[in-house]
Amino acid sequence: MPAAPATTRLLIILAFGAIYLIWGSTFLAIAWAVETIPPFLMMGLRFSVAGLTIFVYGLQRSGKAMPTGQQWFWGAVAGILMILVDYGALSWAEQYVPSGVASVVMATTPIWLVLFDGRQRSQLLTSKTLAAGIGAGLVGVWLIYWSSRQAVSGVGVTGSRYVQGMAALLIASVSWAVGTLLYRDRNTEVNVPTRMGMQMLVGGSLLLVVSGLAGEWRTFSVGHVSTTSWLSLVYLITLGTLVAHTAYLWLLQVQPPALVGTYAYVNPVIALLLGWWLDDEPLTLVIGLATLIILGAVILIRRA
Repeated sequence: MPAAPATTRLLIILAFGAIYLIWGSTFLAIAWAVETIPPFLMMGLRFSVAGLTIFVYGLQRSGKAMPTGQQWFWGAVAGILMILVDYGALSWAEQYVPSGVASVVMATTPIWLVLFDGRQRSQLLTSKTLAAGIGAGLVGVWLIYWSSRQAVSGVGVTGSRYVQGMAALLIASVSWAVGTLLYRDRNTEVNVPTRMGMQMLVGGSLLLVVSGLAGEWRTFSVGHVSTTSWLSLVYLITLGTLVAHTAYLWLLQVQPPALVGTYAYVNPVIALLLGWWLDDEPLTLVIGLATLIILGAVILIRRA
């Protein structure tokens, strides 16, 4: 009997390792993938393949009961906001913004959740902790924008492209927040894998359509894709999506949600260190300070 608790503890450690390390490393994997694969095509392939796999698994768990038209509608809303816009903008931005910086900007999602949620926004006038968290987060975003712009200006990234990339990251973060608020009370009767697979499948398919409309198919050549980009795409589909998402869903069933949610604090740190170590991305004192400010702001917001 003692073996069972020990096995469970090991699985919990491995699952936390997955959502900490794997999710933290996906930002660098995206940067490597879009070096030779167009961004919308790359993300479309990632979520179409992973979404179909997860959707089929969810159907098997539910006795192969297909979602209704209304459920597909809300799945499409989530897919558009949380996959098409969020991940599409993220992959495009990482052509011009360092992956570690991108991860820190994406960590600001809780700020937008508060600002767009009427119930939480009303607390800004009464909760000093919440107001301080929002203010600190916005200061952190400005600091990391200013510092990283100075750092990348010397490595061949034009100022206008960098500004556009940062704007795309903010759009991605806001889109995820809006999608979360619109979708949080929808499709709750659908099992989680099917629900997740629906939004990935819709979002991934639309990313492929956008890729075609953007002309990526005309300029794309399989022969020009580097081994690093192929391996990064496979990593994003398998470990980054299938394994890490499964670990996350399982942890929510066996651990307190607040503890599972700590991945939001760890991922940016992992991404910054990996980008600096493996890809020579800038890691200045100001970027480090801004990261601490943003993570501290997220902690204040969650406590409030």
